[in-house]
Amino acid sequence: MKRVEKIRTVPEFSIILENFGPAEYADTYRIALPAGQSIDRLSAGFWQAPRWVDALMRLRNILVRPFGLQGGKKPEPNDRGEPDNSQSSPCAGMANDNGRSSPIAGATPDNPPNTETANDDSPAPGNSTAQQSNPPGRPYYPVGSRAPYFSVVARNEREIVTGEQDKHLDFRTSLLADLAGPHLYCITAVRFHNRWGRLYFFFVKPFHRAIIRAMLKRLL
Repeated sequence: MKRVEKIRTVPEFSIILENFGPAEYADTYRIALPAGQSIDRLSAGFWQAPRWVDALMRLRNILVRPFGLQGGKKPEPNDRGEPDNSQSSPCAGMANDNGRSSPIAGATPDNPPNTETANDDSPAPGNSTAQQSNPPGRPYYPVGSRAPYFSVVARNEREIVTGEQDKHLDFRTSLLADLAGPHLYCITAVRFHNRWGRLYFFFVKPFHRAIIRAMLKRLL
């Protein structure tokens, strides 16, 4: 499959909706899963946005200020040219509170996926142990880091969920690798708090869809 395909439902093995509540808007796009890459490497490639996407993100940040919404900020690369993930998440509480995870492709009862959440006892970003698990040149996005526009709120070895909580809406976006497909999914879920959130998303939705498609095409 050498194209971006839109599907109607959120895959049941995704963890994006755990402790999020019912989504009032959701979309899912998928491509053929690139071979031989971890979900962190795929996320790093996905978020290496072309300049026009960066420009749209900056414009988005300007437009959302009157709505009281947070803007996604892309961090500067570090000395190795990788995103600086030392910034902690202001909304890590969105992550799964009970450590449960939905079943994912490739997982078995004897080998369950290891889901990290904000309340796990996993090393914090910048911790020496965390740095040891992230060798130079190998990206890794722990819960609480940025990947790179938005905060990582939950993850396992097959999926990285990012998102923000705002005054007028909450949203999450995830990349999910399904080995059984094999497919790579990009999933977005939004929950509105009031009419301002709905009004804002009405105007940004066409840009959102175009950006997701463009960034997935770069991985083909």
